[in-house]
Amino acid sequence: MPFPENVLAPNEEIRFFRRPHWLALLGACARIAICLAVYAIAASIAASAENLDGPGLALYAAVVTVDGVVLIRNVFDLIAVPLRILSTRYLVTTDRVVLQWVVLSRKGSEVPLMQITAIEYHQSPIARLFRYGDLRFKSSASDTEVRFRYIHHPRQVRAEIYRLIEMRAPRAGRDESQL
Repeated sequence: MPFPENVLAPNEEIRFFRRPHWLALLGACARIAICLAVYAIAASIAASAENLDGPGLALYAAVVTVDGVVLIRNVFDLIAVPLRILSTRYLVTTDRVVLQWVVLSRKGSEVPLMQITAIEYHQSPIARLFRYGDLRFKSSASDTEVRFRYIHHPRQVRAEIYRLIEMRAPRAGRDESQL
C-alpha cells in the first residue's frame, strides 16, 4: 500500500518512499538453520549411543529442550519479520523524515528536516554486499530519533536527505528575513 498523499502538508512532496529490504529475513532463517543443525547433531549422537546413561541422557534432553524452545521462537520470528517488512514505511519528503508502522494500529515517528543534527549509517559486510543498511536520524529539538532499518542504498538516501536540507536552508533564511 503506498503512502497516503492526504497526510502531506501543502507544497510538501514525497522524495523517497520504501520498505525494509527483504534480507531482513536472513537473520531469522540463519537462526532456524543453526537450530536444525544442532538438533540433527544431538539426534545423531543419541542414535549412535546405544545406551544413554543418566548424565548423557540429561545432557541430551537439555540440549533438545533448549534447542526446541529456541527453534519455536525463531519460527515465530520468521512469521513476524515479513509482517514487519510489509507494515513498515520509510518516507522522506521535502519537509520531514517519517517512519510509520501499520499492523492493527498506526504508529509512527517523524523529524523535520531542519531539525536533523546528525545522520548515522551502518552497513555490515553482508549488508554492503546486498546494498542495504541502517540509518539513524538525530533531532536537535527533542530526544526524537528515527531509525530506518534494512533500508536500500543507505548512503544514497543519506546524501539525498543532506541535499534536501541544503535546499531548505536558504529558503528558511529567506522566510525569516521577510517577517
